[in-house]
Amino acid sequence: MPSLPQNIPLLYVLVRAYNRPKQAFLLGKKYCKFTVNEVAMILGLPNRGQNFTFVRLPCIDISYKDLTEDLNALAWEDWSPTLESRRLDSLILYLVNVFFFPLKGMKVPASLYKIRGFSNFQKYNWPKAIHEFLLSQIDTLSQSSVIKKVPGLPQQANGDDCGVYVLKYMEALASTDNISWEECSNWSSQTVKFRAELAAEMITTFAKKSSH
Repeated sequence: MPSLPQNIPLLYVLVRAYNRPKQAFLLGKKYCKFTVNEVAMILGLPNRGQNFTFVRLPCIDISYKDLTEDLNALAWEDWSPTLESRRLDSLILYLVNVFFFPLKGMKVPASLYKIRGFSNFQKYNWPKAIHEFLLSQIDTLSQSSVIKKVPGLPQQANGDDCGVYVLKYMEALASTDNISWEECSNWSSQTVKFRAELAAEMITTFAKKSSH
């Protein structure tokens, strides 16, 4: 099965935009709710049933790769009632381990391996369990993605000058002269000038190459 592409920068932006007390993401000036009901609506699963508590440890000696290979192998076998039951068990295991609680690269948690059989699967409130899991992951990422500002270094004053600042830092670090970062504190007031200089340099370089 194809892997799902991840937009890591967007992920960290969303993590920083989440307001836990409001259970919502602050997008611009508006709050976008993210409760159990939203998870249920996205998944198309009912927000009811027994509570399921996801526990990462202990794990059993089966990997996520094993689940994928087992599911793919069963897809090619001839139909039989016994095989159909095995396929359903394999699909449920894959679903809860890879999509509901994605911890790719680890062994399968014992708490998830016991979820086999449709009757066992449908008795739990999966939107609630997934919502709690996502909140725990958001909390973990929030703690690990705290941005620390180094005193004295130039800081952009908006969300538009990232590229300009990256290029100016590269230029400053590549310079053989001794850099005084205090002297660079006025970058934010010169970004228009920097952009014009960069544009002129690119046009001049292109013109020179075209003339040869």
